[in-house]
Amino acid sequence: MWGLALLVSAVAVLSFARGLTHMWRTVSAGTPDPGRLGPVGKRLWGVVSAALTHREFKGRPWIKAAHWLVMVSFPILFLTLITGYAQLRVQTFTLPLLGHFAPWEWLTEVFAWGGLAGIIALMVVRQRAGRGTAAEA
Repeated sequence: MWGLALLVSAVAVLSFARGLTHMWRTVSAGTPDPGRLGPVGKRLWGVVSAALTHREFKGRPWIKAAHWLVMVSFPILFLTLITGYAQLRVQTFTLPLLGHFAPWEWLTEVFAWGGLAGIIALMVVRQRAGRGTAAEA
């Protein structure tokens, strides 16, 4: 089982690295803007508030909710991935402090199912929209 986990992980890491490489090439094709690092606090607040509120989905509350669920589920469920890998070696492994904490277990269940529902909903919306840009979906 450990070998299969390593194989799947290697494929996932390579896919992730390929995506990062593509993003890096796209971003580095532009020219640097010396003023881009200007007011750090204001820019940081803008990025954080845009990420948490998903204001670009204004007028589409269901898409906003689905996308938010998917976005939040990734970092939360990453800890379940760590637990799963550790349990391949030690079946009784739990995360320190969180392992048997009932509210944490409920939270992971809610976001696992909510994230899955969000992904399916976004896939359906995308398929119904047909070809075009993501902004049109």
